Amino acid sequence: MMNNVLRRIVVHLCLTLMITGLIPLDYIVERLINSAQAAGETTKEYDLNYGGVAQAGYQGYYSAQATLQGDARPIADIQGISGMKIKQVELIRDNQPAGTLTTPIGYGSWWGPVDVNSLIIDVASEENDKTPTYFAWYRYSQSSPEKRWYANEGKPTDPKLCGSATKDEYNMPKVPGCSAIVTFNVSRTQPYKTVVGDTEISSTVVEVTGFSTPNVRKDIDVNGPEGTKGISEGTSGPNRIYNPRLKKNGDSTESFTIEYEQDFMAYPTSEPGPNPAIKNLAASGAKLMVYFGSFDFDIYGKTYKYPNRVRVTYEPEVNPKPNLGGISVVEKVCVPRGVSQSYSFSFTNDGTTDVTTPFKTEVRIDGSVIRTFNYSGLAVGAKKTESFSHTIYSDQSVTISIDKLPSETNHADNVMTFHVKPQATCEPGGGGGNPPPGPEVITGTLEVEKPTVKYGELNYTWLRNVTVSGGNSCSLATGTIIYSQSGHSKSYKLDKSGTFSSQFVASPYNGVSTGQVTVQYDITTTCGSKKTFGPGSFVVVSDPDNHPPEFEPSWFYSYYYNGYADKAQVVTVGEMVSLGPVTRPKIEALGDNGTPYDPDGDTIQYYWDFAGSSSSWIRWLGDEREGRGLYPYDTSFNGIRATELGTHTIMVTAFDGRGGTSGPKSVTLVVREENPDPIITLPPKVVEGRPYTPDISCANSQSPHRDRWIASCDWHGTKLPLYPTAGDYPIKLDVTDNTGLRSKEPAHAILNVLPDLPPDILLEQPNYGIRNKELSFRDLSKSPDGDPIKKHTITLAYDSNNNGSYDDETPLSMPLNAQGYFKYTATQVGKYRIRIYMEEATPMAKWAQKDFIFEIVNDAPEASFYIEGDNYKPPKIETKQISSADLLGAAWKSSSTYQMSEMKGYVYNQAENAIETPTPNYSQYRAVTGDDFKKIGKYWYCNNCVNP
Repeated sequence: MMNNVLRRIVVHLCLTLMITGLIPLDYIVERLINSAQAAGETTKEYDLNYGGVAQAGYQGYYSAQATLQGDARPIADIQGISGMKIKQVELIRDNQPAGTLTTPIGYGSWWGPVDVNSLIIDVASEENDKTPTYFAWYRYSQSSPEKRWYANEGKPTDPKLCGSATKDEYNMPKVPGCSAIVTFNVSRTQPYKTVVGDTEISSTVVEVTGFSTPNVRKDIDVNGPEGTKGISEGTSGPNRIYNPRLKKNGDSTESFTIEYEQDFMAYPTSEPGPNPAIKNLAASGAKLMVYFGSFDFDIYGKTYKYPNRVRVTYEPEVNPKPNLGGISVVEKVCVPRGVSQSYSFSFTNDGTTDVTTPFKTEVRIDGSVIRTFNYSGLAVGAKKTESFSHTIYSDQSVTISIDKLPSETNHADNVMTFHVKPQATCEPGGGGGNPPPGPEVITGTLEVEKPTVKYGELNYTWLRNVTVSGGNSCSLATGTIIYSQSGHSKSYKLDKSGTFSSQFVASPYNGVSTGQVTVQYDITTTCGSKKTFGPGSFVVVSDPDNHPPEFEPSWFYSYYYNGYADKAQVVTVGEMVSLGPVTRPKIEALGDNGTPYDPDGDTIQYYWDFAGSSSSWIRWLGDEREGRGLYPYDTSFNGIRATELGTHTIMVTAFDGRGGTSGPKSVTLVVREENPDPIITLPPKVVEGRPYTPDISCANSQSPHRDRWIASCDWHGTKLPLYPTAGDYPIKLDVTDNTGLRSKEPAHAILNVLPDLPPDILLEQPNYGIRNKELSFRDLSKSPDGDPIKKHTITLAYDSNNNGSYDDETPLSMPLNAQGYFKYTATQVGKYRIRIYMEEATPMAKWAQKDFIFEIVNDAPEASFYIEGDNYKPPKIETKQISSADLLGAAWKSSSTYQMSEMKGYVYNQAENAIETPTPNYSQYRAVTGDDFKKIGKYWYCNNCVNP
């Protein structure tokens, strides 16, 4: 006994955890599946399409049919993944395998009908209580030869005649005084529910198998015909009811026939006073007397639950190839002879890779091409649908053929042939053998009552004269009215025909705000046809004085804490998160109204569009049947476990109840693996053969989990204290967090180690000089990569014996000033050598040495001469004009025989476009001394001018 109690406690606890989302069932199943998958495999799920034959329900599809065959079978549309092929296909019902498919195995994608098995589920509609019935007796008039009561019992041609021996004042039978079998139609008043689980099931998917024995209810108020009313009779007394039983009305699950026997030996039971169950009719002595009944009963039935999706396991294809095929044609039931008809066909690429080369399909009638379709390629799993028209006069074969590509895995399915046998007419009764019934006819109109309504105001949509007829006794099966606005829609079941209306009010709870609203009515017939009435539209307007609310949505770590929790953008799989608006207090001093905030003080409501998200996980959170079932109009949501990797975005809109809306705004959560991220930070410069700073670092590596940190870095031996030679070095890094979890993939980087360049020796010098004239030199040598210099010498040697060698000469050391200049006055004519040596203060001690030669000559002697000669034609001299501004530019240098580079001793006169000497810097009437002028280069300036 105790063990059973413990089992119940554990079961209830687990169910509670799964219902609240703390242990999502899909999450557990997904983890079990993933743990069993081999490396490289992937699993996806696809919904089965029952085309209205079965009805979607909790973790399955429901039908009143025990088997689905032929066109009633569901369609599986398995998408392709490039480079992968189908390894296994499981039918899924109740989130568990319910069979397998073998036909798709080996293909890249697959489409087609699926054979499915059903699970029998017992259902019941219990306590259909106070179901009213009545039985009406009419008495002939006093003047009639018939002195009795009569009742038709629902059969006007076979009336029942009775009459008691007791007479009244008209000398007529006081009461019927007999018994009769009563037959009455009764309706179901309670929904069908599963016997196990108490889940509500639509009556359209129920097969009624039996009934309980109806329970007779006494003293229930019941209304009758012609304004009569009364109290139901019981199982005893003069008007007793007995032997009640229920029968089916064909395949109906809504109305049934109840039969019972009843005695009519006294007046109908009533309260004291005039009996409302008895009515005097116009003719003398004629009366209407009604006897009432009421019953409780249960209806028993079955529904058949079918799989709702397929779970497909893909494995890598070693040699991916495309495959064009899967040709399907919508064939005509009847083709009239000599009348142009439209045909459609489709095909897919069910291989494992894209078709990237052009190809074509051809339509042939008895071998002759009548239509060609060209394509540039086709992606994995993609489908093409085409149509063509043709007039057929005699029996002909139609062939659809697709080019056979060399890379295809299978050519057998590239061709499909079907035969067409035209009929003289396709009208009923025509000479076409067994022609089909007339075409299905669907009629109706949609009207919107008001073109403009205020937010919160009621509007009507009228559907008028909706009818379905023709075909194979076609009728309306389902109807849905859909209101849409800006990509958001709200649907309501409205399985009606004839003329009827739908009421609609824009409110936060249906997600419709101000702006245009479109409305349409979609129906499906019992013959499978679909039709849309509309769309119509109307505009919802708001109060012009109203202001929309302000808010900021966010994901949060852990629990919501009324919007004060830490905002989350990236979390690891398995972490708990929450969702809702951010709360920030109002700060009046800063003019900050805080958030959320409504300028008019209205209550703010929210709509979270779970169903419209591109993320399957977000949609699962809002799925009431197979998911978490989060209510989209709640303000916030706690206890959400991030179970699915990827980027997940949800849109949210805020409403103030008076038409003011804000949004929709998007809020995104990235769910990723919990492995830490290795991040390599390289120094800006590394030179061969020397230490570097800053170090190659893993400091920017991080764990996506906010409560973890990087504990160690593994460089795989690629990080060195110095790199001996220049070049590109691969750097590899893995990191481990404080829990011991290692990075999933290493980080890689390329370190470019620069060569250690030797010094660059440069000297600014004159090539010639005049004996006893001072020469100026400037040492411009440097380290091109900024290295420190350990040794820097400059020596000058004179080739005194003019033997071309300076090795036998004694060199002079030449000191430099702070600007790198040194001067030298040569006293001997001949050649001189300046040698510059530099050595870097680095581990590799790169050095360079270079010699520079100049020559000293005497001043040129003076001589006089004259020239005589004959007249001759002068040569043609080409001239080029150089502007004064160009002469003063950087391209033109000024030098002298003893100075390589000198300042220019002239300035530019812009007014005259000419060069002139600078104006002396002294005033008129000012006396000067002999020391006041100095000659520098070619211009003069006043150093100290003495006032007169």
